[in-house]
Order: sequence, then structure tokens, then C-alpha cells
Amino acid sequence: MEAALETLRHGGRIVICGAASQYGKGSDRQGPANYQRMIFGQLTMRGFDVSANEDLRPDFEATVSRWPRAGKVRSLHTLHTGFDQIPGAFASLLSGGSKGRVIVDCDN
Repeated sequence: MEAALETLRHGGRIVICGAASQYGKGSDRQGPANYQRMIFGQLTMRGFDVSANEDLRPDFEATVSRWPRAGKVRSLHTLHTGFDQIPGAFASLLSGGSKGRVIVDCDN
């Protein structure tokens, strides 16, 4: 978040959904040290969650489900193989040590 705040142009906008790195930290949660950059850069941050647009889900799923097959998007993910890898995969997810989605293939 700090790096994003530093690189946004004047009047930039941020969309935020989730904060996995802060889950379970209770009162020890941390935010960006350079939050004042939002003031001086006149930045906007807006949170959202998927339930806010539940009425749009059917159209969204119909449209977006075609994109991977058409090659318009690709999956960015970190794959872990084996049931025994679940704890490490979860820890990596929370610490930011993964890219994209974290997938654990337990069939191998």
C-alpha cells in the first residue's frame, strides 16, 4: 500500500477489497505510514465487497467466464502441491509471499 500511495498521480484513485495481511492481528493491525500522501495528492480510496452488486452477478459471470477460454485474461497464481503444503501455502498468502491466487493441489 505504501508503494502504491507513492506512485499514484495527483487525483489518483484506489479500489480496495480485503486486507488479508491484517487478518487476525487484532489491535496490532498496521496501515500505511505514508497515509498523508492521500491528502497532499488528493487521492481517493474506496472499499467494496462483492455483495454490494449481487444483482449484477448473472451478467458478470456470463460475460467473464468466456474471457479465459478466449485468451483475454490469464491466471496469475502460486501453486502448491500436496495436502501437507496447506499450512505453508496459507502462511505465504497472509505474508504476501505469493503471487495472485494461492492454489493447493491435494490430488498429488
